[in-house]
Amino acid sequence: MAQLYIAGGARLRRTFNQAGGNMKNLKALNREAAGIVADASKPLAPVDSGKLKRSIRPYATTRAGVVRAGSKRLPYGGVANYGWPAHNREATHFINEAAQLTEHTWVNLYWSKLNKELSKVKGI
Repeated sequence: MAQLYIAGGARLRRTFNQAGGNMKNLKALNREAAGIVADASKPLAPVDSGKLKRSIRPYATTRAGVVRAGSKRLPYGGVANYGWPAHNREATHFINEAAQLTEHTWVNLYWSKLNKELSKVKGI
């Protein structure tokens, strides 16, 4: 699974807050990056009725961007992506594949937006 991990992320968030940065901007950035992956996931999703594809959506906190598939009424989103060996359901990894295919886009987005936010805090 494609991920961007920032070593010292908790310290970055704490320092960013103390310096007057807006953590809501980081949440928006995570949502934007998750949106890139969510959009790329839809054409790759297994299609039976199309409900799974329509349920794919981005979600974000100040710590992470996440792509969600399925819902309480449509509980097989995780099974479609990760499989369920005990029930002979093979993983498709369609969300993981979308993250890898769009990695250059969302990594560049993170670098440019994080640098922009940090320059506001640093006053550069």
